Amino acid sequence: MSKAVEFSRFFQLLDDIKNGQNDKLKQLDMLLEEYDSHISSEGYLQDLGETYCCIGLIEIYVYSGMRNIPAICKLEKDEWESLSESNSSPLPQYLANKMISYSKDNDLVKNLSEKWNAPRRDISKHINNMAKFITEGLIQLLE
Repeated sequence: MSKAVEFSRFFQLLDDIKNGQNDKLKQLDMLLEEYDSHISSEGYLQDLGETYCCIGLIEIYVYSGMRNIPAICKLEKDEWESLSESNSSPLPQYLANKMISYSKDNDLVKNLSEKWNAPRRDISKHINNMAKFITEGLIQLLE
């Protein structure tokens, strides 16, 4: 059984930045570097979630065409609809699909299985759920 994981530090930093605390940007960059290197990961679920946090934030920037969290959070409904049309997908679906595609394209299940000595089937069953979990957190932040 894997240890329960949470990403409150990531979401709290994003919320702080959303609310104008620009001094937290450096902390976010450092956390993303930590997540990207997985130096603090304690299991495959945390490793997977950290990967998805990084992908999710990058893809929000790509989707919106901005790298400014407060500005992204201030987009109006009609702007989101326009982005949905130009990206051929609403943001939640877009993010989850990017995370899942990344997993497939980079043999993430195989790599995590080898790294953590865990059965692939155990990791595979968490791919969609973790994508949904991280996506929901990011969408809630943007609202």
